[in-house]
Amino acid sequence: MLPPMNITYLMKQSLLKNFYLFCALTFVSGLFLIAFVTVCNADIVKPRDPLAGLPSYREAYAMLEAKDFQGAQRAFDALLRQSSKSAGAFYGRARVRQELGDNNGSLDDYTKSLQLDSGNAKAYNNRGLVYGSLRNMRAAKADFDKAISIDPRFDLVYNNRGVVRGALGDIRGAVVDFEKALKINPRYAAAWRNLGMTREMMGDLKSACSHWRQAASLGQSDVGEWVKMQCS
Repeated sequence: MLPPMNITYLMKQSLLKNFYLFCALTFVSGLFLIAFVTVCNADIVKPRDPLAGLPSYREAYAMLEAKDFQGAQRAFDALLRQSSKSAGAFYGRARVRQELGDNNGSLDDYTKSLQLDSGNAKAYNNRGLVYGSLRNMRAAKADFDKAISIDPRFDLVYNNRGVVRGALGDIRGAVVDFEKALKINPRYAAAWRNLGMTREMMGDLKSACSHWRQAASLGQSDVGEWVKMQCS
């Protein structure tokens, strides 16, 4: 049997590793399940955005959704040459840069977007993910806090903040956030997985196994081996 490891160390290694994996999953899933409404619903686009009504604006977002990131970046660059007052164009280019791994450029664009539209919870969530990728956990948590203050039912943000709180050593706070995410969305498989990981680190293997089984039943494939090894 391996000797027990420090819980904070485990959280920073195991759960934080999961955070970087989940950053990508959250951003991609958010692109289609949550942030997709930014593209398709006209009521999401703020009237004050000077570019939102242009066909080229819609085309840029269409390229982003089609994963033509190079084309989308060129399109958003062209839009921002027309106007530097478009929160939506900065947000779209930030998403492109995030997908391309340009964390600093993405961070800059999310910040500019938020300066123009401070009520965009998705922008705070995504900027928090960028801060997480840059290992600035305190800045990430601050952005997740802000996103939740804007949209208290944003389940993805509770999960992301739970991972960050765990990485900062606040394991009980992490549990609270994972449970809140699951209260909003009981079918949130990754949150069940993360809650299980946290319960395991707290020494509650019985609960961890229950959470992992729930995650597996919802299609979270990476927990199957844990159940086989630890929950028989």
